[in-house]
Amino acid sequence: MPDFALGLLLVALFALQLGWLPATAAGTVGFSGLTVPMLVLPVAVLVSNQLGRLARQIRIGVVEADAAEHAVHLRRLGLGERDVLLKHVLPGAVVPSVQQLARTVDGLLGGVLVVEALFALPGIGSGFVAAVQTRDLPVVQAYALLFAVTTIGINLAADLASARLVPQAVRL
Repeated sequence: MPDFALGLLLVALFALQLGWLPATAAGTVGFSGLTVPMLVLPVAVLVSNQLGRLARQIRIGVVEADAAEHAVHLRRLGLGERDVLLKHVLPGAVVPSVQQLARTVDGLLGGVLVVEALFALPGIGSGFVAAVQTRDLPVVQAYALLFAVTTIGINLAADLASARLVPQAVRL
């Protein structure tokens, strides 16, 4: 479901129907006026799609790695189920998910623009939109550079984490 549609649905349900959470952060000046209830709906909208994909990918990876020959062999050698799962199956199954998580950063940066506009939040997305509307080229370039550096940094961190998580040869 697109971020804007999910956001509208959550606002209609939790803010308008139930009255549990505020619909927007309108009236706040900067980040100091934000409270946790104001951030619940925007954060839920941003992470909902990514969490579902990542959970599915991790589950598939664990099922495949658990059925792999090395996991079956480790169980035959007498290693406990917990040790096999935590030390040998899970690290190998998580590697593709770490890479996928890094690739979702671009989607999150784009989603921030929509979510900040929908919930009237002050932030990097609204600053970027304001700079584009006023045709402030140096500020737009600074935001683009910030987005690029963030994407490169997170992808580098994911590559380093993947290299660390790759299962090594089993030493008995």
